[in-house]
Amino acid sequence: MSRYLEHVASHSDIRVETFEVEQVYLTPFTHPDPEDPGAKGYQFVRRRGQKDSFGYTHHRNTPKSGSKSSIHGIPQVLMVSRAISGRDYLALLKQADPDRYVFPFVVALSLFWFPFH
Repeated sequence: MSRYLEHVASHSDIRVETFEVEQVYLTPFTHPDPEDPGAKGYQFVRRRGQKDSFGYTHHRNTPKSGSKSSIHGIPQVLMVSRAISGRDYLALLKQADPDRYVFPFVVALSLFWFPFH
């Protein structure tokens, strides 16, 4: 946690929560699309939590097929996210893309409220 947040939290009624997030990109997959047979999608798994309690999600991003799949020439994509178990997370990590970096980061979240008089 940054020194600024530690200072603010120690001198006020602001509660600061920190949690870890790790995002691992998996190997790309070929999307089975008859209109675009070579379309590639990407996927990643995310681990998020505090101390010893974590939640896991799997995200798949696939190009949307069809003639109305772009807006002003920008292709649309479909993002599907689902919660997974820790066991599934470990199994999916075996598909990690060696060409992409693992993104570990710590997030500090300030929680506060203003009392109404």
